[in-house]
Amino acid sequence: MPTALSYLILIPFTKLSNLLSNKNFILYVGGFVGMAVALGFNFYLQSAMAKMGNPEAVILFASPDSLISKIGQAWIPSWLAWKTLTGAGTGLGLLALAANLVLGAGAFLAVAWALGPAYVRSLQSFGESTSRRKALAAGESATNIRGAFLRRPVMASLTLRELRLMNREPMYLLNGPFIVILMPILLAVMFFLQKDALMESLAGVGPILAGPAGFLVFAAFGGFLGSSTSIACTALSRDARFLPWIRVLPISARAYFGAKLLHAEIFAVFGAVVGSVGVFILPGAGLGDAGLAFVLGLLFSTAVNMGGLWLDAAFPRLSWDNPIAAMKQNPNAVIAILGAMGLLAGLGFLSLKLSASKIGFTLLYGGVFLVPIVLWILFFPRFAERKMDRYEV
Repeated sequence: MPTALSYLILIPFTKLSNLLSNKNFILYVGGFVGMAVALGFNFYLQSAMAKMGNPEAVILFASPDSLISKIGQAWIPSWLAWKTLTGAGTGLGLLALAANLVLGAGAFLAVAWALGPAYVRSLQSFGESTSRRKALAAGESATNIRGAFLRRPVMASLTLRELRLMNREPMYLLNGPFIVILMPILLAVMFFLQKDALMESLAGVGPILAGPAGFLVFAAFGGFLGSSTSIACTALSRDARFLPWIRVLPISARAYFGAKLLHAEIFAVFGAVVGSVGVFILPGAGLGDAGLAFVLGLLFSTAVNMGGLWLDAAFPRLSWDNPIAAMKQNPNAVIAILGAMGLLAGLGFLSLKLSASKIGFTLLYGGVFLVPIVLWILFFPRFAERKMDRYEV
């Protein structure tokens, strides 16, 4: 049902103007609007949860006149789902379940039948790339032409290429680098609305946060942010369509993969900065604690990004019809994120068992993260040189 409604709105919407017929524009606008709605709903939900200690607020939240109840009553599929659950094991429940299935399938088939040809025509004007292929206007300035063909160092050109190609498909940006921005915003909303409840729940771990290992929590958060963008672990897969052209250019595998790592590291630095700023929540924390959190967070995300890039270089997904498959349906992205989470969980457990100073923790974990970094620097360039000529798209 939601899919049918989305197509029912979007397909006629794309016919209103040339700008609205651009898939990338629609995805960007829809993505940001969806995130704004999600943040608004999260704000409403968290504000309601913060009042759960008040019996009157609980009654109001659960009453038939609450916002969630009204939405559920107005949206027929949710009303039928409610009837299915409340009438489980009865004829009414089975009838509601069947009605929900028929409604969803019927709406989908009706929209596909009515707007199928229009949807096919709209796809013909869409491209993976946001760039427009159009002839140079007669009055275009020589400055713009020179800017398009400006000569730069190889690494700078390749890094700029990575940044631009990340934006060629909006889903890459929204599901990759944008998480570094969105996750802190969501956490800030939760902290702002439930500050008292969160501080009360954290009272039990207060001694740990106030101790020498407190800054590790924010180092871990910054490291996870910087390594969760899926940039490095999908770098080669996202570039599958361009590999035949890359091979014939005088570009070394070291420079090619180095630019992809540098692209990931740009956001790793941002994630480490966010984590280090969070250190100041701790009582008595200073610039030294923030600096240690930044260093450890950056080393962690760098090690994970290097591992993810090596993984994608070894097992890339080079055959796909939809660009989003290179990121959202790429096992390498799942392995990298779950691996980072598992590593952080293990290090967190180890930190609870160890007794060390802040410098001691920094030297220990910094040394642990430096091992894969040094191994990557020593062995990955030669591995990349051998693999570069073997890729088949």
